[in-house]
Amino acid sequence: ERADVYSLAAAFRGLCRNRDRRFFESLIVRSLDNNPLKRPQTMDAFRRELAADQDRLEKFAVHARIAWAVVGFLLVCNLAFGIWHIVRLFHRDEQRRRAETYAQLGLEAYDDRHYRLAATLIRKAVDTGACTNAAAFYALAEIYFAGEALPRDTTVSRKFAERADRLGHPKASSLLNRLSH
Repeated sequence: ERADVYSLAAAFRGLCRNRDRRFFESLIVRSLDNNPLKRPQTMDAFRRELAADQDRLEKFAVHARIAWAVVGFLLVCNLAFGIWHIVRLFHRDEQRRRAETYAQLGLEAYDDRHYRLAATLIRKAVDTGACTNAAAFYALAEIYFAGEALPRDTTVSRKFAERADRLGHPKASSLLNRLSH
């Protein structure tokens, strides 16, 4: 019977795929040992050890499938996040361009002394949340401070003058001084 175990182990080694062999390697090595006393003594003992190793292989296969599913999920999430980020950047750039266009049109209207139109256009630029044009904020602060086309509102004027000052407009600090007095 020990010779049969040896023969079965030799045949089993040839049948195992390389990636599965590592799970059965200790059983195969023990079953092919030159010393017959180190081999499984009966076919039933060989079958029990083989079943235990096969259970480990099946558990490994399940864990590998779970691991691949998790990796796949993470890759899909990463891809989705990348696409979302690109779309968001594109949207932000579009908002920035729109804000800059509105700000430039508003400043042209301000220069032409069309204050109501200038205020409307610059407010559209500011409302996008992407306006960084210090001159536009300063012009809007001046419009609200002067109260020529819109009702005079020093609180709103101060808010826009402070923003223009933060963005580095050279006349914003003098307007803030006038608003303080």
